[in-house]
Amino acid sequence: MKLRLIFLLTIMLFSLSTAHGAEQKETHFPSLISSLRLSIPLTFCGEKVPIEIQNIRERLEKELLLTLWDRPQVILWLKRSSRYLPIIEKMLEENKIPEDLKYVTKGGNHILIPKGSAKGFHRRYQNLLKDWVASKKEFVYIVKQGDNLSFIAERFNVPLAALIIWNKLDLKAHIHPGDRLIIYSKEVKNENAD
Repeated sequence: MKLRLIFLLTIMLFSLSTAHGAEQKETHFPSLISSLRLSIPLTFCGEKVPIEIQNIRERLEKELLLTLWDRPQVILWLKRSSRYLPIIEKMLEENKIPEDLKYVTKGGNHILIPKGSAKGFHRRYQNLLKDWVASKKEFVYIVKQGDNLSFIAERFNVPLAALIIWNKLDLKAHIHPGDRLIIYSKEVKNENAD
């Protein structure tokens, strides 16, 4: 009973008191329209943009508004620009391409800067192997009990990646005794006779 009375008194005291916090200031973002002050004349790649034509001006303003509307992406672009624009500018200068194109991306997409491509590496490596294979002889090796790809590659002094590519092997799959592997080597030994 006493516990219930204390609980009710506590609730009444808290409900009677008022909390005064600091007034929150209203966050003000600048108007997007104010960011679209188009100066005349406007040029792109050395050519005058005819913004006096209403249709062209409206389409340009629409694209700029859509771009500016994505505020987080604009902030990321601004942060990344100091890192990537100097590289892009250098490439444009070397190829004698107008500097205005450093800002152009495929419409609606964000800029992606790939660090590399597995397919590109695979293609370059295959070309390298074709040259290497041209000086070698091809033979078929039959996998034996206890063999693995690393052991086979080392045994015939060939790159493991080459062995995988020549035989179009899946890295997740296993090789089994009796499987046939194509191997290119200068010295063709009758290894299957052991």
